[in-house]
Amino acid sequence: MPLLGLRLSSAVVAPAAAASHHVDFRPFVALGCSVREDANYEVLKSLMGDDTHCLAYSQQRAAKQIQTLQAVAALDDPQVAYYLMRWSCNASRVNYLARTTPQRHCLEALQQFDAAMQDAFCTSTGFTLHPLAWEQATMPTKQGGLGLRSAASVADAAYIGSRLATRKRCQDIWQGSSYQFLGCRHARLRSCCGAAAM
Repeated sequence: MPLLGLRLSSAVVAPAAAASHHVDFRPFVALGCSVREDANYEVLKSLMGDDTHCLAYSQQRAAKQIQTLQAVAALDDPQVAYYLMRWSCNASRVNYLARTTPQRHCLEALQQFDAAMQDAFCTSTGFTLHPLAWEQATMPTKQGGLGLRSAASVADAAYIGSRLATRKRCQDIWQGSSYQFLGCRHARLRSCCGAAAM
C-alpha cells in the first residue's frame, strides 16, 4: 500500500457488526490502521453508532459552525455580518448533518446553531428581538423575513428527503432486502410516504 501513496495510519477499521464480528484485525493493525470495535464511527461525515455517540458528534459539528457565527458577529460592519449570515454562515452549514442524521440525534445541535444565529444577528445589529420578530426574521425575504432560515425547523424534511432520494439506489445495492433492513424505522417517513412506497 505505501507504494500507492496511501497512509493507512489515518484509516480506521470499524466492523458494522460491532462486538458480533469475526474479523481478524491483525493485518490491519500491522499496516498502521486503528481499530474501532464499538460500532461508533462516521462514514463520509455521516454518523453511525449509539445515541450517545451520535448526539456528541452532532454537538461537536454544530459547535464548529457556532464559532464561525461568533466570529461574524464580532465584525464591525452589521451589513457585512448580515450578508455573511444570510449567504454563507446560514443553515446550509449544518444541512449535511440534518440530511444524514435522524432528528433525534441532531435536533439539539441544530437548535443550538439556530440560537447562535439569533445571538450573532442581535450582537451585530444591536437589536433585541421578540421571539415573534425572530420567527419572522427566519422567513424568506419574499415573505417579509430576513432569510435567516432555521436549521432545526427543516431537520425532518431534510432527513426524509435524503432517505427518499437514495432509496432506489440502496435497494439496487442490497437487492432482495426490505427497506427496513436499511434502517428505515423513522415513523414519520413511513407515514408520509406510505408502506407501498417503501
